[in-house]
Amino acid sequence: MSTDDDIPSRAEALERLGIAGRRLSDAVVLFHSRAAEAFGRGASETKTKTLGVIQRFGPMTHRDLTEHVGLKPASVSNILARLEAKGWIRRQRSSEDARSVLVTTLPEKTGHFRKTVFGALMARLQGVHDGYDAAELLLIADAFGAIAAAQEAAADDLDAPRCE
Repeated sequence: MSTDDDIPSRAEALERLGIAGRRLSDAVVLFHSRAAEAFGRGASETKTKTLGVIQRFGPMTHRDLTEHVGLKPASVSNILARLEAKGWIRRQRSSEDARSVLVTTLPEKTGHFRKTVFGALMARLQGVHDGYDAAELLLIADAFGAIAAAQEAAADDLDAPRCE
């Protein structure tokens, strides 16, 4: 049975949360860097998570992708050219507008990548998830969503002129 003495102060809880957040951020970057290296993807392809964006939002135009990853059109063109050459994506004319080209991932390659790279991670995460009930999992999911939104907004802020 816990007592009020066992509950840390808000400042201590925020400190522990900050440490855990930095550790998680470092672990995610390390994991994705190693996964990319194992599958011959370069740093710029990993940095922007281009494939993940296309998979999450579905086939999209170059312009839409540029907006999602926050890079200049020429940079996105270079990344797409490398991903296409390595067999990760395909560019095809839109069936709705023949002037528009859609970028799609190739399921056979991305599926193999997902199974090989994320299979072991998902199995480990299942063990973590088993320690929480449904209400706790929803609370964690809400927190992750809010944290991701805050980080996305902060990334957008970095597009502003930098202080020297």
